[in-house]
This record gives sequence, structure tokens and C-alpha cells, in this order.
Amino acid sequence: QPGNPIERTYVVVMMILSVFVSSIVVGEVLLVMNRQSEMSMQFEDEMQQCREFLVAREMPLSLQVRVYRFLEGQHRLQRRHRSLNRDFIGNLSGWLQVQVVEHLHKDHLLRHPFFKAIGLAEAMRQICLECKAMFFHAGDPVVEEAHLALCAHFLVSGKVRTRPWRASNWQYFRPPCWFGDKSFFVDTLYSHTIFAVSQTETFTVMKATIQRLIERFPQVAPVHEQFRQKVLSDDLDSLRCPHCMEFGHSPEHCPSVYQEDEHKDKDVSRNGIGSRVSLMVKGLAMTFPSSPRDASSEEPTSKQLSEGSENQPSQCSEQRPTSNARAVASAVLSAIRVKGSRRSALS
Repeated sequence: QPGNPIERTYVVVMMILSVFVSSIVVGEVLLVMNRQSEMSMQFEDEMQQCREFLVAREMPLSLQVRVYRFLEGQHRLQRRHRSLNRDFIGNLSGWLQVQVVEHLHKDHLLRHPFFKAIGLAEAMRQICLECKAMFFHAGDPVVEEAHLALCAHFLVSGKVRTRPWRASNWQYFRPPCWFGDKSFFVDTLYSHTIFAVSQTETFTVMKATIQRLIERFPQVAPVHEQFRQKVLSDDLDSLRCPHCMEFGHSPEHCPSVYQEDEHKDKDVSRNGIGSRVSLMVKGLAMTFPSSPRDASSEEPTSKQLSEGSENQPSQCSEQRPTSNARAVASAVLSAIRVKGSRRSALS
């Protein structure tokens, strides 16, 4: 307890400050809870309206499930995945919007051979401004087979998959990659159906955007015509990756190069583990010799045999650590083999 006026004054001031601090903390917690409850109530109202509308119009149950899943994904996107929310861009000034959108899309576009060959800053800015961001949830089709290809998708985040023709396994794609770029040059259909595996973000470049770009910038027309003639003559090497001769990615982000690097890293790690295990075994062998006879190669005399009979318990006690060391070394080696077999099975 305070014993003088100064200590009493200090205690009173600290109590008042603690009341203020605790009230501020409680107020912030209540504010966050109120915001979350408001968002939940608003979402529940929207879901109720949607449910009543779909039931009144006798929509199929499968379509209702898809609508509910999409709305729930959008709500989850606003609450958790705020890094994918672009609503704030509309509140910026015009010049800031141009700079932000150009920074978001330009690097992805320049990985494509056609856009890399254009080389005009104004043309690239015009394309970036007309790109449209798209969001897909797990299981949603990004493009569907045999549909008219009106745009190309550039994968920004997430993962997609497709099953090639006459193939039994799924083929997965991660960013940065693209698909549907053949529509820039000729009228074509999508050759595969591509599904989103997880929360996926893409941005699209419409075929009409390329046509408007050619009309506004005449320098782009020769480049476009060159690529178009190659596509018409089935000379698609300019659109392929020189490493794996596949479409949809740049040489710097070729999956085959990534797989080679991963295999090299695995081999290096396995060699490092093997060297460490061999050093460990050698250390154990040096610490615990295999048998007393290995220490000296000479034959024991009768006197040494008589002395050895007297010191037999001590030799037995020395042989026990040897068996323990061998057991430890064999256990370590078996664990390394099991771990290596699991890695190879997973890869």
C-alpha cells in the first residue's frame, strides 16, 4: 500500500490510465465484432433473397448449388483473401489507376512472344488498361472445350488443371502461364476444358482489344500479320517454349527447368545426408572398436591369455557399446533409406 502522498498520487494516476487503456481495447474489440456481424448479416440477407428467387423460379438444384457456392466464395474472398480484392482501385485518380493497372499486367504480358515483339510502351499501356480481372473458385471451369475462343487468359495466382486428349492423367498449370492466345491471330475454338483447382485469379485479353490496337497503332499490324501467317501455316515454333516445345509459358518459367532444378536439389540433399551418415558411422566405429583383437595384430601369449581370463568381464563390458553403436548406425541408415523411398514415391 502507498505510504506517502506521492505514492498515492502515482497509484491514482495509474488506475485512471488503466481504465482508459482497457476501455480503448474493449472498444476496438467490440468495433471489430460489430463489423464482422454486419457483414455476416448482410451476407445472410443476400443468401436468403437469392434462395427465395431461385426457388420461386424453379431453378434446377445443381444450378442452385453452384450459385450458392459462388456467393459463399465471394464472401470468403472479401473477408479472408483481401489481397485479391481490387475495389480500392476505383477510388484512385485516373493517372494512379493507369500506373497500378499497368504494373499489375505488364510483366505477365511481356512474357508472351507477341507482346514482347511489339515493343511500344503506349500500345502495352492500352492493352493493360483493357485487361479484365477474373476470379474462379475450386471446380469452376475457366474455359470450355469447343467454345469459341474470344479471349486469352493469363494466370496470375492459383492453379488450374486440364486433361489432354487421349490422356488418363490430369495436367496442372501454375502461374505464370497463359492459354487461348491462338485466338489473337485466327478464329478458333478452345481445344480443352480447364478447371480451377483452388482460388484462382486470371486476367483476360480480348480478341477485340487486339483488333482495336492494330487500328490505333499501325506499327503493330506487321508484327500481328507475321504471327498470323505462322499460325495459318502451322509454324507454331514462335509460340512454343524452346526448352520443352510446349505452349503457354516463357522459357524463363518452363516447368521442365523447374523439375530439373528440383531433382538437382534432391540429389544434393541426399548426397549431403549420405556423407553425414557415413561420417557418423565412422565416428561411432572409431569411438567403439569392433573387437579387442583389431587393436593389435599380434597373437596373444599364454601370459596375456591368463591375464585376459582375469579381465574377461571388462572385455565384455567393452563389447556391449560396440553392438549398441552398430545398432544405432543400422537404424540411421534404414531411416534414411525409408525417407528417400518416400521422397521418390511422392515425386
